[in-house]
This record gives sequence, structure tokens and C-alpha cells, in this order.
Amino acid sequence: MQVSSEVEQVKKVVFFGEILIDFISTNFTDDLLSAEGFKWHFGGSPANIAKSLADLGMEVVMVGKVGDDDFGRASVKELHLRGVDVRYVQIDETAHTSLVFTTRSKSDQSFVPMRDADFKVKLSDEEISEILEDASFLHFSSWPVTKEESRNMLYKFLEEAKEQNVNICFDVNYRKKLWDSPDAVKTLLRLLDGVYLVKPSVDDSRELFGERSPEEYVETFHRAGVKNVVLTLGKKGALVSDGKRMEVIPSMVRKLVNTLGAGDGFWAGLYYGLTNRENIFEASQIGSAIAAFRLEREGASDPLPNIQKILDTYLRRS
Repeated sequence: MQVSSEVEQVKKVVFFGEILIDFISTNFTDDLLSAEGFKWHFGGSPANIAKSLADLGMEVVMVGKVGDDDFGRASVKELHLRGVDVRYVQIDETAHTSLVFTTRSKSDQSFVPMRDADFKVKLSDEEISEILEDASFLHFSSWPVTKEESRNMLYKFLEEAKEQNVNICFDVNYRKKLWDSPDAVKTLLRLLDGVYLVKPSVDDSRELFGERSPEEYVETFHRAGVKNVVLTLGKKGALVSDGKRMEVIPSMVRKLVNTLGAGDGFWAGLYYGLTNRENIFEASQIGSAIAAFRLEREGASDPLPNIQKILDTYLRRS
């Protein structure tokens, strides 16, 4: 697959969501109490996807909030150095940058969030309109949906995105312990109608819809109003659907070195492909290639090399 080396800059992607610091266990374990130590990393899925897209030459805007502390300032600096527009990343003098302690695990990750600044973004209607002007995609995860303050701000972004015909993409990463509402699942499901793209895992889908087959999960998302569905299947790859046909995009990983960053890498590939006018199936191949690149080396959010180099290496395996 050959892709254009120059993406049309008018087709920007806007990310609304969490900018975090991840403290990840230095050893593989399913239990935080068995961690031998922790190493900090720049985190927050939207922030990591934004950096990867900027590496690939795309116009990327990050909307979020960090604390006025060493971690917050370093996060903003890292985003800026990678080429992300950080004009709408706010620094809060009264809050600390949100932190997450998590395990390196090949099965079930354990995590403890210590949230503060990430859900306190405050923007005017005029600023929201300006941010979304000429955008192709608005991306958000479940994190801002979990708190009333950020949820209300997100609703304003979604309303304006629909007004400006911006494609809305939802990373349905359901985590029960993040929620302050007993109606979490109902709240998430209400957001699906009119969404252009979701990329849930089987575990996410099971939490939302109960035990079903992968094909049934995909159909359920479509019935809820989603246009394109990429259901990740772990080692088996991803089940991709545009509502008319389904296709399995196989995993391209040969040697697992790192268990982190695959999902964010897949999202980056999806956006890169879609912005280059690839269809959802071709874009998913690019996503699978970048995910494999992440999993076969350390550094879940390190800068990506030239996209054609990644595709030349990994698409031969598909």
C-alpha cells in the first residue's frame, strides 16, 4: 500500500480528553501490590494518539487540562515538541495533573486512577466553534464522559461538531471504576447515535451489551447508530465493518515485546488512512501495522518513523 507523504493540512483532527501521567509497573504482574517498582510515562490515550498523528505530519489539536506542576508542564512541552497544537491545553494552578498507577500485564491490567485536572476543562462556545473549524474528526474517549463537569463540556463539543459536520469518533473504553454515576452504561449508549467510528474491544463490548459473539457486537453498535465499527480481537486482529460488509484484519505482530500502546497506535493509523481517503478497511490495515510496530518494541508513545517504512515492513505480513 502506498500512501501520500503529504496529508491535506485542512483535514485536522481534534482530541478532547485526558492528558495523564502513567506510572507503570517495572515487572509483569496482574496485581499492583506485587509491583517491584514503577516508571512514569506520558499518558492519556487521546494525548498519545495526538502525538502519533503529529509524527505522521497531520494537523492535530489537543483539548485538555493539566495541573501547574512538573508533570503537567512536561506533558504540554512533549505535546508541543511532537507537533501538536496545544493552545487549548489548559494549566490549572489549583489542581494536580491526573495520575494513573497500572500494571504491565499480558492478561488483565490492574489500575488505580488519581484524577484531578483532566476533567476540569472550561471553554466558551466561541472557543469550541473555533477549535472545530475545518476539522475532519473529533475524537473523545470515555474518560470525559465519566464526570459531570467534563461530560457537560463534551456535550457542547458534540453539538458543535454536528453543526459543523465534523465526523465524531468515540473510543468506547469502558472502565467502571472511573464513573460517578450508576447510569454509566446508559450514558455511553446514548452517545453512540450518529457516531462515525468506534473502536471498542471485546471486553468493552461485553461490559456494554453482555455476552455475545463478535459479529453480534458489531451489529449492535450499528443498530445504535454507529456508521463504522472496528472491534479489536486481541491476537486475532480486528473485525471491521462499514455496515454493509465485515472483514477481519489480522494482527501483524510476530514477537510481543511490549503490551502497551497498541490501541492508540491503531487509532493513529485509522485517522491517517481515513484522512488519506482510504476506506475503513484499508485504514484498519494501516492501524494494524502501527499497532504491531508499537507491540514489537519498547516505548508505547515514542515518535513514529516514516509511515511508508512502517507499511513496507508490516503489510507484507498481512
